[in-house]
Amino acid sequence: MTEEDDRRALKKLDARLRRARGAPDGGRSGSAARLAGAPLGLAIRVSVEMVASFLVAGGIGLLLDRWLGTKPWLLLVFLLLGGAAGVMSVYRTSRQVARQAENGADGDSPDGEP
Repeated sequence: MTEEDDRRALKKLDARLRRARGAPDGGRSGSAARLAGAPLGLAIRVSVEMVASFLVAGGIGLLLDRWLGTKPWLLLVFLLLGGAAGVMSVYRTSRQVARQAENGADGDSPDGEP
């Protein structure tokens, strides 16, 4: 079987599953429906990821500062790294939401990536 045959078979299976579940073929399902239907949940998720990245990075910096006696330099460095990690997480989430909105109901990109 070629890759195109596999994709065709998966699309047929997806259509059969949608019919069996009672969802229309053009309806949203899976993570696309959850993200589209819950903007408050998405906002909370992004907020928690930002705060968690700062707290984890700050904790690591604080522990390393105490262990190595470099107060407050490693704390500051790790807080910056935590902020960067939080921003990257928000960026990835926003790209995922945009990709799902762009591709419609299935949430898959045209090149086969989720």
